[in-house]
Amino acid sequence: SFLVSLGLTSIDELEKTKLILNTFRRKGLPSKIETSGKMEFGFADTKPLFILAAMHYHERVGDVLFKRNLDFAVKNIINDVRFENGLVSHDPKMTWMDTLERDFAIEVQTLWSMIFRNYKKPYHQDIESRINELYWNKEETYYADSLKINSHPLISNLDTSNPLFHILFGDVDEIRSLAVLERIRTHFESNWGVSTWSKTSGNYSPDGYHNGSVWGLITGIASCACFKCGDCEKGLDYLKNLALDIRRNTLGGMFEAVSSESGRLLGCGMQAWSMSMYLLSVVEYLFGIRYDSKSLTACLKPMIPEGWNKMKIIGKKIDGVPTDFIITSENDVVRVKINAKTGYRKRIISVSYTHLRAHETV
Repeated sequence: SFLVSLGLTSIDELEKTKLILNTFRRKGLPSKIETSGKMEFGFADTKPLFILAAMHYHERVGDVLFKRNLDFAVKNIINDVRFENGLVSHDPKMTWMDTLERDFAIEVQTLWSMIFRNYKKPYHQDIESRINELYWNKEETYYADSLKINSHPLISNLDTSNPLFHILFGDVDEIRSLAVLERIRTHFESNWGVSTWSKTSGNYSPDGYHNGSVWGLITGIASCACFKCGDCEKGLDYLKNLALDIRRNTLGGMFEAVSSESGRLLGCGMQAWSMSMYLLSVVEYLFGIRYDSKSLTACLKPMIPEGWNKMKIIGKKIDGVPTDFIITSENDVVRVKINAKTGYRKRIISVSYTHLRAHETV
C-alpha cells in the first residue's frame, strides 16, 4: 500500500493517500491487512516505506497536522530500530522477496538511510559508509543484494536487481550509478522488462518467482532510476514494457510478474504497485512535475527523449485543478504550454525545466 501511495500522490489522489497512511498508522503499522480484518506485522520494509510514503505526501500537501502526527510516529519508530554492526537489523525472511533469506537487505538499508538523512539522524552516515565499503563489489562494479555477517565471503551470493532501490533512493555517485544501470541492462534486462535475478547466475530460472522472472515493480523502479541518472532512452524503454501490458494480460492492468523469456503471466495481472511505479515514473521523472508545498509552486523539469518533438500530459491535477502540459522541442528550443481549467482557484506554476537527453544537460 505504501508503494502504491507514491503513484497516487503523483497524480494528486491525495485523499486516498491520506486514508491509506492514516489507516495503517492508527492500526499500529501492520505489514498486511486482509479483507477479513486480520493483520500481520513485522515485514522488514513496512516502517521505512510508511515513512517514505508519508514524506512524499507531505511534500506535496504541506499538511501541518499530518506532519505533526508523522513526526511523533517517526520518533517512536526510530526509537525501535535495532542496529547490528552499524546496519539496521531485520528478519531475513521478511523482505519483499519473502521466498528468500536476506540478511541486511540493501533496499532496507537504503530506505532507512534516506529517512535518517531526512530527519538529520547521524545513523545514515554509518549505513552509507557500510553500503559503500561492504556491499560494493569492485570486480563486478555492482552492489551486493545482502550480507552474511560473520561469514566469508561477507556478501551473499544472491545476484538480484535490488541495488536499483539504492540507485533510486540512495545517495550514489554518478560512476557507480551508471555502472549499476549498465549491469542491469546486460544481466537483468529482457524483452518484457527487468528480472529479479541475473541471467548469468547459476540459480537463474526465467519463470522463478524471485529468481528470474520480470517484475513490474522492479521494471518501474528501473525506469525511475534511469531517468534520475539521465538515461532517458532506457527509462522510456522500461516504461514501454509496462504500458504494453495494459492490453496483454489483464485489460487496464499491469503485471506482477511474467516469465523473462516468454512473457507468460506468472503472478496477478493487475498489480497495484506496478501501476504505481509507472505513474510515478511518468509524472515525476519523465515530465518532472514536482510540487513544493512551502512555496505553493509546481515545478516542471521534463526529460525529452531523443527524437521526440512533442510530449504532453493531459488533466494532471495541480491543487485539484486539471491542468494540461504540452511540451514541444525544435532545434534545441523547448516550449511549454500550460492549460489550466477555469473555475478553480489558481496556483502559481513555475516552469523551471531543463532540456535533458540521455547523459546530457543543455
